[in-house]
Amino acid sequence: MGFIITDLANDKKALSVNFWKWHPTVELVKSLGVLDSKRIELMHQQCVGTVVTQEEARRIAQGLRQGILARLQTGERVRLDLSTTSESDDGTMHRGVDADKNYSATSEWLTQFAQFCSECHGFNVL
Repeated sequence: MGFIITDLANDKKALSVNFWKWHPTVELVKSLGVLDSKRIELMHQQCVGTVVTQEEARRIAQGLRQGILARLQTGERVRLDLSTTSESDDGTMHRGVDADKNYSATSEWLTQFAQFCSECHGFNVL
């Protein structure tokens, strides 16, 4: 299970992403200041249908490319607290105080998401 991000003009253009990658992605979007706090909160929830306009999507793409992607190396990941790591994800399920270690967005995923944002007509998060 995870999230589906669909183009507002064509729901056949969509990205699927798991919880582990999506939540740090939303935190990165939050750090860009493009969306209001209510929509950021809703983007963390499945099947709510949070809408992002085309203009906002372009600003997200630009912010990701000029920010984190400009300094993130291939193979690096962004954690939930927006710190970066080059440690590979070994699939360990962390629990308790270390549970945040389960979440990370790879440079490859963030590049794919930024590309989607730059090409879509806005998107819906389901």
